[in-house]
Amino acid sequence: MALSGESPLGRWYEDLTGRALVFTFDGLVVASVIFNLPFAIQPLQRAFEAIPDDLRHAASCCGLTAWQSLWRIELPLA
Repeated sequence: MALSGESPLGRWYEDLTGRALVFTFDGLVVASVIFNLPFAIQPLQRAFEAIPDDLRHAASCCGLTAWQSLWRIELPLA
């Protein structure tokens, strides 16, 4: 229902691509991603929690911003 042609998201997709989202392969992919998202988020959350706070503190002491620390240190470690 949230992805039908009557919903804002469904209308947006249809305006963008010219195809309906419901009962198509594209809709199947979107629904599969939404359904399986929790199975991907939980391991990512655990990986980021396993990074020691000392590394984050050391990165900030070296002058890295929070975004630089994320891209240069945390994402490669996770």
